[in-house]
Parts: sequence; structure tokens; C-alpha cells
Amino acid sequence: MALARSGILIGHNSTQENLGIQVATAFRQNGVRVFDSFTNQTEAAYLIGRHVFDRKHTIRAVVLLDPNIIKPEQDRGMLLHLIRREHRIPIVTWPVFPNAPEWIDRQYPTLEEAITLLINQPQHRERR
Repeated sequence: MALARSGILIGHNSTQENLGIQVATAFRQNGVRVFDSFTNQTEAAYLIGRHVFDRKHTIRAVVLLDPNIIKPEQDRGMLLHLIRREHRIPIVTWPVFPNAPEWIDRQYPTLEEAITLLINQPQHRERR
């Protein structure tokens, strides 16, 4: 039952829409539920609230195809606080970005590795 209510969010910039669809399809084909995708911080905060609070879903990870989507300086780090501290959701990237911010929890060199490790990631429940 827990797996049916858990999934990931994918963040991509506005020029990566096709890539976002391909990545979401790859995750879905491997049994990972993709709740939604977002292109900016406002959408990310809305989707986290919608899935965690309204639908009682467990977000297993926020997968960024571009780490520049999240800009902590614009909201004084509130989105990062919501994701990492309040709900303990890991933030990961694919592919590896050489100058990735320090708040990225993990980077995956291949999409296959990201899918495999996220499938095998231990489940946890957010604090309510």
C-alpha cells in the first residue's frame, strides 16, 4: 500500500519539457510513480503541499534535471526548508552537475542508476 502512495517530483527548466517527459516515462516504466513535474520554485512548493498535505502521498525524492530551478536566495531558503527539513525529502540530480549547489543530496551519472537507487531507497513517512 505504501508504494502505491509514494512517488517522485521532477523539476526541469522550461526548455527541457521533452526531456522531462522522457525521464518521467523511464521512471514509470520501471515502476516508480511520477506525481508531477515543475519548472520553478512556486510550482514546486504548490505540488509538495498538494501531494503531502491534500493527498497524503509520500514523496520519495525531488529529481532535478536542472539544479538552477531552485534558488534559495529568492525565498530565503524556505522551499529547501520545506523539502529537506520539514519533510525530509532528498533532492537529487540527473545528470551530474560539476558546480551543483551544496544542498543537493545526491547526483546520479546515469538515469538507470537514479532509477535503481530510488526504487531501492528505504521508505519513510513525513512528519505531519
